[in-house]
Amino acid sequence: MNETVKVIRFHQTGGSDVLSIEEIQLSQLKKNEVLVRVQAVAMSRLDLLWRAGSHFEEPEFPAQIGYDAAGIVESVGPEVKTLKVGDLVSTLPAVSLLDYAAHGEAIIYPETALIVYPKSLTPVQAAAVNTGLFTAHFALLELA
Repeated sequence: MNETVKVIRFHQTGGSDVLSIEEIQLSQLKKNEVLVRVQAVAMSRLDLLWRAGSHFEEPEFPAQIGYDAAGIVESVGPEVKTLKVGDLVSTLPAVSLLDYAAHGEAIIYPETALIVYPKSLTPVQAAAVNTGLFTAHFALLELA
């Protein structure tokens, strides 16, 4: 893969003013990874904590950002079993931002952190639902 894409990155922690749009080269897909052409992104509280340097992990600069995105599967690694080219997928908050970030024109993400979303949702809705849903689920069912 020899594609350059625009992503959102930051070189120091802080407010929204530290974010910039930069071009990076996508890496080759690993066996269990998927290339997703992003159609929508959402910002969650986890992203705000990450950008501010208050997340449980410390960013390594330059750092990418984004737990939440939705898009179309463009290609899959050789060991991907559940997803295929053309699937509409959204990201799950199941990765470290040190390894994977979702705010870009195209992203490489592990198969295990993507789900096919219902066609009744728009990409914007699909991008915004997962982190909030899992946070509420955890708070209500695991903690309460």
